[in-house]
Amino acid sequence: MYIRKRIPAKDDAILIEMVLDSFRVSRGVITSILKNAIDSLVVCNEQDVPVGFVSYRFRIMDIIYVDYVVFDEKYRGKGIATTLLPEFEQHIRRQGIKGIYATVDGENEDALRLFKRFGFNVAGKLGSSYIIEKFYSPQAEESSSVLKNTNAPMPQLAPNLRRK
Repeated sequence: MYIRKRIPAKDDAILIEMVLDSFRVSRGVITSILKNAIDSLVVCNEQDVPVGFVSYRFRIMDIIYVDYVVFDEKYRGKGIATTLLPEFEQHIRRQGIKGIYATVDGENEDALRLFKRFGFNVAGKLGSSYIIEKFYSPQAEESSSVLKNTNAPMPQLAPNLRRK
């Protein structure tokens, strides 16, 4: 497994199906979110097939909103998020981002535990979802990265996502 930047023409059809399998959201909404993402990192298997991804777009000053952290059902529970999240955090910190917000469905206790393990705090509730947050000190982490460059369009607001 390895992590790389999203290649829209190559990845989006697979990523959209992954989200449709995980959340009650329309194909059009997913397509719009991916199109307008500031960035998306994709976890690929040895055959270069995406098995998970993280996507973010909403950026206010130096704070982002993560729209999706999704894994193909066959790859869930195999520790991939444990690799992806630290790499994602290093990536955004190198860009000067100092904080992250996201929502986690209240029924998704596994995801909530995972994010708490990585230092996220519950900031409140929005409907049945938890708002989670994490802020970083001003000093950026230095590390090597397996990520490749990509251009990013302007962000839009994300919809409220619910797990199926």
